[in-house]
Amino acid sequence: MGELLKHALVKGITTCQTLPSPLDVIEGPLMAGMDVVGDLFDDGKMFLPQVVKSVRVMKQSVAYLEPFINATKQKGSSNGKVVIATVKGDVHDIGKNIVSVVMQCNNFEVIDLGVMVPADKIIQTAIDEKADIIALSGFSGEWADYVPPKPNRHCGI
Repeated sequence: MGELLKHALVKGITTCQTLPSPLDVIEGPLMAGMDVVGDLFDDGKMFLPQVVKSVRVMKQSVAYLEPFINATKQKGSSNGKVVIATVKGDVHDIGKNIVSVVMQCNNFEVIDLGVMVPADKIIQTAIDEKADIIALSGFSGEWADYVPPKPNRHCGI
């Protein structure tokens, strides 16, 4: 196990050094790794405890890279304001967190409401904050019951 970990660290560091930015590390090898995890889980070759550990590693990696990403962030005017949330009925937030980091790096002001957020809170926050974009994340099918099939035009958004 120690040799395997050593190999992964050395190979990973070498790969990361060839990428032009910290964001490319997330969008490249880290996402590719999560794709493999998803495929293995779908094929029954990886089980939930291993998936949870993989997600934890991904989250820690993104958290580690975030200061480096912020250091390369473009200075200047905002490209808009985004309210982002994982919808009520879902606790999965890795995709939301990655999208949030990418949007912040591209000069969007991001208001992250977290997970299990009811639709009315998302809509009210978007109205109060005069958001340009509402970004929703949902992984499991249960959340679909909480999201209307058409936007609420009566809210003025």
